[in-house]
Amino acid sequence: MALAAGLLLAGSLASLWAWQTAAGYLAQQADEEFDRFSELSFSNIGQRIQHQLDLLSGFQALFRASSEVTRSEFHSFYNELRVQVRFPGLLAVQYAQRVSAAQVPGFEAAVRADRSIAPAGYPAFQIHPPGPRDHHLVVTFSEPMRGNEPAFGLDISADAGRRALAERARDSGQAQASGPVQLLQQRTGLLVRLPIYRHGAPTDTLDARRAAFQGLISGVLLPEDLLRDTLPSRGEARYQVQVTDSGLIDPDDAAAAAPANVVARSQADAIPALRGDAGAAPQVQDRRQHTLAMAGRAWTIEVARPHVDHRRAAFPLLLLGGGLSISLLLALLAARLSLLQHRAQQLALAMSQQARASAARLDAVFNSTVDGILTLDHHGTVLSANRAALAIFGHPAERLLGHPLSLLMPLGPAARVSQWLEPAPGTPGEPVAHPGRRQPRQARRADGSLFPIDLGVSEMMVDGQRQYVGLVRDLSEAEAAQARIAAAAQALRAADELREAVFQHAAFALIVTDAQGGIQALNPAAERLLGCQAPAEVGRHSLGSFLDRNDLHTLQAMLQQRPAPAGAQGRSAGAPAGLPRGTERSLHINRRDGGRVPASFTVSALHDSSGAVSGFLAIAYDITERQRLADQLAQLAYHDGLTGLPNRLRLEDHLQQAITRASRRHEALALLFIDLDRFKPINDSHGHAVGDQVLCEVARRLQAALRSADMVARLGGDEFVVLLSTLANDQDGLLVADKLMLVLAEPMHIGALVLQVGASMGMARYPEAGNTAGELLRSADAAMYQVKQAGRSTQPLPSLRPRRPVTPAPGAPTDQGPDQGPDNRPDTAPHR
Repeated sequence: MALAAGLLLAGSLASLWAWQTAAGYLAQQADEEFDRFSELSFSNIGQRIQHQLDLLSGFQALFRASSEVTRSEFHSFYNELRVQVRFPGLLAVQYAQRVSAAQVPGFEAAVRADRSIAPAGYPAFQIHPPGPRDHHLVVTFSEPMRGNEPAFGLDISADAGRRALAERARDSGQAQASGPVQLLQQRTGLLVRLPIYRHGAPTDTLDARRAAFQGLISGVLLPEDLLRDTLPSRGEARYQVQVTDSGLIDPDDAAAAAPANVVARSQADAIPALRGDAGAAPQVQDRRQHTLAMAGRAWTIEVARPHVDHRRAAFPLLLLGGGLSISLLLALLAARLSLLQHRAQQLALAMSQQARASAARLDAVFNSTVDGILTLDHHGTVLSANRAALAIFGHPAERLLGHPLSLLMPLGPAARVSQWLEPAPGTPGEPVAHPGRRQPRQARRADGSLFPIDLGVSEMMVDGQRQYVGLVRDLSEAEAAQARIAAAAQALRAADELREAVFQHAAFALIVTDAQGGIQALNPAAERLLGCQAPAEVGRHSLGSFLDRNDLHTLQAMLQQRPAPAGAQGRSAGAPAGLPRGTERSLHINRRDGGRVPASFTVSALHDSSGAVSGFLAIAYDITERQRLADQLAQLAYHDGLTGLPNRLRLEDHLQQAITRASRRHEALALLFIDLDRFKPINDSHGHAVGDQVLCEVARRLQAALRSADMVARLGGDEFVVLLSTLANDQDGLLVADKLMLVLAEPMHIGALVLQVGASMGMARYPEAGNTAGELLRSADAAMYQVKQAGRSTQPLPSLRPRRPVTPAPGAPTDQGPDQGPDNRPDTAPHR
């Protein structure tokens, strides 16, 4: 009975251990899946929000690139970007213009008469809501107009909340977002404001930004539509995903705003907190939180799941119930066997103390052995069989005893039974056994099926008669186990082959290192990227041997990354110098063949079974083409597409640097504003192609006539600006201007044509004519305008103070020649 109790206790403990282990495994799998989902949701939401902000920045750049943006340009830019198709959730893109109280009548009249898009104009346009205000922020452009008519003409400054959001954008110079608000379109949404400043005005200080403030670019976002593709659908969601607006990142006052729900997606019936159950908030282990900075506001992204007690799952409970049942069965069996043994002992004592005890022990040994035991006479007839042998072959005792051994063996092996009973040398006809001899054989069960056995034969003498003992062991389970082992080994080999195929054929370079950065493996793509062969690098060099000193520091920071703990945002615990997990960095690779290529690197830590970092996996790819495209975009952004000269943006940047340098060195510089004479007749008579060649020839002559330290830029149309970076005396600027006028006056040979143009020049000196790039440009423009009014192609008129041209009275003549005035400038010329 002690054995039965011990079996029951041991089995119960083993069942409890299996139950807890299975529940822990299920909980671990659920946590890993939950973590992957929450990280993916946060990444998708951040990318979608950034796409919307990038779009609004593009509209802001449209106003930065030009001093005046028309309604048709705004409308064309919106359609070219295919905003309604590519940016779901963006209800409208609007431009709100700052209008003083004195400008209101003229502004409203101009909008009503604007027929650039609507043939009938906007006869009903007026600023709303009505009321006296010193300044208005009026929604002037709205795309699309359909569905957003209530916002057209809205004065943003009339509402305190919208006015505060606009002032934050104006003062910060950055995009600013609102919390969830009730829109004029009768929907709940978000407002994002980006400031627009006067073209060329300084914005370095708060006062400068307020003085240069011109208006706002506004984006009206619908969170539900915006995040529809980034969140699970309501019918399929296993988790709750809730985005909450936590208020401003840097609030002006100490009072924190109450969090406002932005959007939530979940199976409402699966999570008690969503059904409204009191005190049913998700537990700590069932929640994941991330914080996202969204245009000056903090968004909290929380992912929750319904609480599941994995100890009550079917599989752990099945293990527990099955284990306890088997333990109870074994205990009962042990108790039964113990009881039978006790009864056998009592029976043996009753019959005969010694004989019965000996027979009982012999019978117990004979029938309790795991192997089957058969006794045979020298002819191969079965004399006895224990219970194990009867169970192995499936025959009852009366069917087996007295029958030949061929009943249990197939015809082939049975015919060779005599091999076990060979005659001994010198004693013909007398069989002899081979003790200890064991051989694998095929045996036959009572149902006729064949199965493998291991058969051993031993000799014994009973009452002077030679007999044999056969020990039989069933090998069916052993062979099945061997087959399972072979199948598992085959599966492991297939998995290894698959991993090797993925490693060898991956398009990106895969570099495996040890914990110190030493190279352990390279795939073919890595060999091509590094310009080396794997045998020459593996185990001999580190990944840092391919990098410069600065890039090596970046790589070391990437190798110091650690998995972020729960609740951490982009910061690896225990490694303050490391980069966040999954950070992508651009490094320059010094190839073994002498080349040097830029590459994008992402490094992930590899962990052993104990959780320690055992190495790193670096994924890299060549970004040469991507950098080339970036350089091309920079060229297009800062240079004129026709002449290749710097454009206005490049000129203003270079001019501001020159002013800073001249101020520091107490030097002077000059700016020449050039407007070509007789260009419009050439353009009209010979076509734009000839006009473009004339402009290119003018650009070439100006560059050839200047020093390398000076700069010539094209502002648009037939307007050019020359920056003389250093002047030894006041007359140097006039000498250079005379030289340029002579150069431009020389005839131009354009194909078979001989053309001649002149130039009107205005000059502004630093610091007499201004201290900023904008002031110098305006002064030079005003000086050129005076030259134009004086009769063109005269000596440049220097301007010592910023001037603006006098606006002529309505109806007064403005031209002094066929090529003067605004008609001489193409539509692309900037408005003055």
